Formats: sequence, structure tokens, C-alpha cells
Amino acid sequence: MVDRMAAVLRPGAMPQQVVDAASVIEQAGFTVIDDLLDGYGVGYLPPVLGARSRPNAHIPAEPFHAGMTVVIQPNVVTIDGRARRTGPDHRHRYRLAPRHSPRL
Repeated sequence: MVDRMAAVLRPGAMPQQVVDAASVIEQAGFTVIDDLLDGYGVGYLPPVLGARSRPNAHIPAEPFHAGMTVVIQPNVVTIDGRARRTGPDHRHRYRLAPRHSPRL
């Protein structure tokens, strides 16, 4: 799902496209406990995007532009708010390769 969201991030892409790409979360029967994506900086910067099952106030109408830095952080959980039936799955144990998109 993160790859689907990252694949639409390019100059001129609309925030709604990111929300649409993340719809696989709800299609699989899950939701999120935090924003899908937000701007990165010293603070909480726009755009701030929620999922369909956990929307924010509005989806911005401004497109993404070259040079923007954003954080993709879906934090997927079950509908009842649990990470798994057996408890949380601590992702700090997983090594993820850094991803850099030259498109933005």
C-alpha cells in the first residue's frame, strides 16, 4: 500500500490520488489510526491527508509540486483499532530500505 501511495506522488499529482491509492486499506478490511500523509518539517505541515475510513476535514485541492517533502505513514490497524489479533506488531524491528523518489 505504501508503494501504491508513493507511485502517484509526482509534480502535478492531486492529493485525492493518494487517498484513492490507499483505498486498498479499507478494501482489505482495515483502517488507519493516523494520517496517511503529511508535509514534513518543523511542525505539522500541509498537505495532511486522511484515509476514507478516517478522513480529515478536507482533501486539499492544491497539487503536489517539485521539491516537496512528505511523510507517508498509514499506521494500518483492524477496524476495532488493534494492530493484530495477538497485539501490536512492532515495526521498529523491521529494516526498511530508504526510498527516494526523484520525481518530486
